[in-house]
Amino acid sequence: MEFVVVTVGLIGGVLLLIVSLRARRSMLEGSDEEWRRQWQALAPERRKAIRRSLRRGEAMHDANDAELALRAVAQTEHVRRSMRPITIVAVPMLSIWLVAGVLADQLILVVGTALALALGVVLAPVSWFQTKRLRQSAEATRRLTENPRAGARP
Repeated sequence: MEFVVVTVGLIGGVLLLIVSLRARRSMLEGSDEEWRRQWQALAPERRKAIRRSLRRGEAMHDANDAELALRAVAQTEHVRRSMRPITIVAVPMLSIWLVAGVLADQLILVVGTALALALGVVLAPVSWFQTKRLRQSAEATRRLTENPRAGARP
């Protein structure tokens, strides 16, 4: 039985490594280096204010902030799309490792994979909510930049 557990572990590990390397390449290929340089050149207080507005789902009122925020949202979406294959492979692999650990009576394998799966279950709604807020902020910012009078402050 230990041979089966080791074999399943090795196959899963190699598969995750291959998928991770492809995801990394995908992230690097779609990276917006110009945006990254502009973002890093901003004062820390301004970056913090933009991130805060994005987290709250608010529109950017400054034209320069709006462009950077929209590009930040696009970068975040690109990274999420690039990471999706890892999730698609990791969840079934962790489930298989959990079953193999139970069958082989390997406590460390059971605990490790159960913790990893539980962490994924806990963080998935947080990620969903953050993505929803980022998209709300991007949409509000797009509406504001297309029709500046709509977001004019009294």
